[in-house]
Amino acid sequence: MRKTLIFDFDGTLIDSFGLAFKCINQLSEKYHYNTFDNPDFWRGKPLKDILTQDVNLNLISTLFFIRDMRKLMRQHYDTLSFFEDLIPVLRELNKDYDIGIATTNSYNSVQLMLNKYKIDFFKFIYADISVFGKPQKLKYIIKKHHLSLENTVYIGDEQRDIEAAFKAQLQSIAVTWGFNTRELLLTSNPTYIVDTPQELYDVIYKNISSSYTIY
Repeated sequence: MRKTLIFDFDGTLIDSFGLAFKCINQLSEKYHYNTFDNPDFWRGKPLKDILTQDVNLNLISTLFFIRDMRKLMRQHYDTLSFFEDLIPVLRELNKDYDIGIATTNSYNSVQLMLNKYKIDFFKFIYADISVFGKPQKLKYIIKKHHLSLENTVYIGDEQRDIEAAFKAQLQSIAVTWGFNTRELLLTSNPTYIVDTPQELYDVIYKNISSSYTIY
């Protein structure tokens, strides 16, 4: 059985932080908070803390806020792109690993980008996951696809991705080119942390053997 790499989508594969930040400010009047001038403010704090403390939303308002964010982003999602140098890395990894996606983004948005770049090698795609529901979904994926914990890695760009991997008892790789800063990612103790797609490739082949495992 080949080892499995599960990727988050936004901020990990797709460069979408700029669009997300723009949409956040567009929603400020509707949800009664001040616009943000500094994008790094959003990158340096956990999403849950920002929504409950800085934007000051209750649980119900948070759900509506996330719905509206997704709706706004979908209107411009076709303008986005994969991070530079990442697609060649993914193609190389696909030769030795099974690769999947687990994301809170919509299935349509994921397919839009995969079709745009003519990518068809992801073994599975799980989309529309609730914002704080990734641990449960990762456990579901492991069970459904008969994956072993020691042979599966989750790769993400946010603190909550790393925490989800930990709760699902998976190794994790944090990438620093997405929604959260390196400093914030390190607070969740990822198994590995990388700053470039090349480093991601190197860490995987050096530390996560692609050899077959007999059960």
